[in-house]
Amino acid sequence: MISGVGLRGHWPDVIIFYIWFLATLALFIGFRKLKWVRIYARICMFLTGIFMLLGSFMIPLLLWYIFSLNFICEKDFTEKYSVQVSDYEQGPQAHIFKTNGPFETYLGTIHNTRYYGMPLERIKEAESMKVVARHGEDMEVEFEFTDMKIICLVERHGRAMSR
Repeated sequence: MISGVGLRGHWPDVIIFYIWFLATLALFIGFRKLKWVRIYARICMFLTGIFMLLGSFMIPLLLWYIFSLNFICEKDFTEKYSVQVSDYEQGPQAHIFKTNGPFETYLGTIHNTRYYGMPLERIKEAESMKVVARHGEDMEVEFEFTDMKIICLVERHGRAMSR
């Protein structure tokens, strides 16, 4: 998979996981006598065993992450850009994505919690968004509201981000 590219939005990933999970269960129940199904079942059990061994050490970290993440809003600007605002332990962050049909590419994150006294949660009230400048992988985007325009720095930091 290309780094930073994924299905558009959060729910398609969840739906695909549950379809795979239910299809695997149906396969195990309905066709358990076939040799390739038994091989697939052994591979799944092996990977589940490894995950359970490693997962037991990750429980405190996973709990901390789950309870520190709070999804606030998602806003699509035209067919080209979308923004997702989440509230992390270190404060709200807005993640910018470029949409390409059913796929999206992560462009960067706005880390500052306020621009000119405006909380990031207010991005959902913006009427438009456009890229005004690029600085290598980083860029500046302009959000236009009914009463003002705000330019924010979007930092890429070279890491892929998915919802």
